[in-house]
Amino acid sequence: MKVYFYTLGCKVNQYETQALSESLRRAGYEVTSDSMGADIYIVNSCTVTSVSDQKTRQAVRRFKRQNPQAVVVLTGCMPQAYPQQALKLLSADIVLGNKNNSELIDLLNRYFEKKDRVVSLSQHMGFGTESDMKISSFL
Repeated sequence: MKVYFYTLGCKVNQYETQALSESLRRAGYEVTSDSMGADIYIVNSCTVTSVSDQKTRQAVRRFKRQNPQAVVVLTGCMPQAYPQQALKLLSADIVLGNKNNSELIDLLNRYFEKKDRVVSLSQHMGFGTESDMKISSFL
């Protein structure tokens, strides 16, 4: 399956996208730069400004409209900081906070098995620097 990433925001989001990308590749997924040929779209959101929130919402809706059969994943700061707003984006098949990114492959498997929306959000407890997601290089 082909996965396309759309990343908004800071270096932390870019790092998280790289970690998710490496994890998916190890699991047998193909990461593509062609948004038209993707089976899975991952929107790694930013919520620093209202413009970034708007871009997140637009991207989630655009990818689902572009390929209704594809799985759209919403992750990053927006669902972590504003879970109620994220849950209202019904075009997102999987919603997970950036605290739950390490669960992505399991959540994809669950979605493919049940074809039902999956949500995994943990309460934000402050800013930490520890992450269980490691990368081999930063592009």
